[in-house]
Amino acid sequence: TQNVVDEGRFVLEIMAKEIRTACIGSPSSCSTQISNTIPGDTSTIQFTDISGASPVTVQYQRSATSPYPIQKSLNGGAFTDITSSQISITSLAFIISGEARPPDTSQPRVTIAIALANNTGSKAESQSNIKLQTTVSQRLLDL
Repeated sequence: TQNVVDEGRFVLEIMAKEIRTACIGSPSSCSTQISNTIPGDTSTIQFTDISGASPVTVQYQRSATSPYPIQKSLNGGAFTDITSSQISITSLAFIISGEARPPDTSQPRVTIAIALANNTGSKAESQSNIKLQTTVSQRLLDL
């Protein structure tokens, strides 16, 4: 159980940090807004991370093959797994809100919801299913 919790907290922290420094809303310094990569599909997200020297396009998705790891791509490159094969991602959702252009008065934010399961162990007591959720607002003020 502890391994599943640690893995979930780790991946949430990675994604939250990058989303926090992304352009979610409508600042003029952001040419690419955050979006679900496939319209209507909340299991994918794409955004521009502006925290470094040059902007980086980041994309996260849940793999279509077992154990359904969360994958990351930078600047349109190949996807790499960011969760271990010992954990199965049973669901992943990115819910984007407050990203509308003014007169929207909400700070842009993304809610990340993950359901994880342990892939190791055959006994019922060694299996664990955990759901984690966090909401992240962008660092740039957009009110």
